[in-house]
Amino acid sequence: MEMILVALGTCTGSGVALLLRKLGRSVASVRATLTADRSDTHPTVFNRITIALEIASSDTTEQDLESCLAKAEATLCPVYVMLAKSVEIEVRPTLVRPPVPTT
Repeated sequence: MEMILVALGTCTGSGVALLLRKLGRSVASVRATLTADRSDTHPTVFNRITIALEIASSDTTEQDLESCLAKAEATLCPVYVMLAKSVEIEVRPTLVRPPVPTT
């Protein structure tokens, strides 16, 4: 079951990064942290998945991030599309600015 979460986080995060780069935005890093609730009885399927998605970029706007996330969820990440049919998925995107190197 953990591998499903790995696939979902990788697919969602890399999809958003790809779309941001297609917009000409820089992406310094992507971090996806997933948590999930499973049913207590067999089969112990996922009931809810939360993705905390952190994108580090110096020039991405919140609007860019939201737009690319929506597109990745709807069309680019097949793992997301498949799971969303039966599991509640919440994505919490966060945009952070990478530190500027000092010389």
